[in-house]
Amino acid sequence: VTEVVLIDIPEGQEKVSINTAFAKRMAEKAGLPISVRYTLDRREGLKDASFVIAQIRVGGLDAREKDERIPLKYDVIGQETTGPGGFFKALRTIPVMLSICRDIEEVCKDAWLINFTNPSGIITEAILKNTKVKCIGLCNVPTIAMMAEPKLLGKDISQLNYRYAGINHFHWHKVFDENGND
Repeated sequence: VTEVVLIDIPEGQEKVSINTAFAKRMAEKAGLPISVRYTLDRREGLKDASFVIAQIRVGGLDAREKDERIPLKYDVIGQETTGPGGFFKALRTIPVMLSICRDIEEVCKDAWLINFTNPSGIITEAILKNTKVKCIGLCNVPTIAMMAEPKLLGKDISQLNYRYAGINHFHWHKVFDENGND
């Protein structure tokens, strides 16, 4: 890695400038010769990229609040990845992600897109079915479970074996100790 470019929309300029300065300090402190900058011009920022990591929230936190409150009004649970709220978010987000993918196809066609935008499964499937972009969808929920549960169980993570089914926020897992106990 020689360069990291953060890309945002004009409304996010203050936050992206803070995050860029923070990332620069981290690279300098680690002694890494990595250039860190930001741009509000998506195509310029994507130019010649090898990897693109996307985490966007179309509609901001106001939209997230509606995604979660409207279903609750009708006694339906869910959030930004599952249930009606997840579907609301997907409907807003897919067109924007496909627009980003069109830019990737034109200015960095060999890049891998690492999608961290929720609902990750739906967004990633839309990208894979509707573009030529190489894409992997990620979610940190399983990782967070693996970080928190060992302490709750009085174990070290090296003593536990995790078995997962499902995807992202809509998953189940079982945990087994070093003796195979559930």
